[in-house]
Amino acid sequence: MTSYSIDQHATRVHVYTFAEGLFAKFAHDLALNTTPSGSGEPTPEGATLRLSFDVNDITVIGVRRKEFVDTEVLRFDEKEDIERRIRNEFFPAKGDNHFIDISGELKHGHATFDFATPQGRRTRLVADVKAGIGEDTALVTGLCKLSLSSLGIGPIKGPLGAFKVKDEVHIDFHAVFRAQR
Repeated sequence: MTSYSIDQHATRVHVYTFAEGLFAKFAHDLALNTTPSGSGEPTPEGATLRLSFDVNDITVIGVRRKEFVDTEVLRFDEKEDIERRIRNEFFPAKGDNHFIDISGELKHGHATFDFATPQGRRTRLVADVKAGIGEDTALVTGLCKLSLSSLGIGPIKGPLGAFKVKDEVHIDFHAVFRAQR
């Protein structure tokens, strides 16, 4: 059976956060980006996937405004501060481990993933996916919703508690795999 490795140049993983609370309209819904490494293997019923990404590689793209991302709203130091908080407060390294691991199975348009943080906290994610597996390339796209509280994170609050980040963040992925021969 053919195994596949992720094509990091063609793959994208975006994470979207949402503000809520009394002053949420003055806060920002953020768009974050990361590039995973990983592999996949076809099974008779679908496929298995293993993805990993370095918390240090999570970057702030910008502010989400309905269906587009505005990359000009946040200053460089604001983006840097958010990225630092993600690394140090929400997903701190445990020893040398600073990777988030996602593994799971795709079957009949649905996927179930085990999501593990560097500290070993785990949760299950469910996603509706579209997948196509060819002789040389496989494509998997989908959206899953991650509860931060299921990982012991939160609530994440803004200055003076004027708003907070919604517990549910969305992970939108478009993963391209290339056959290994």
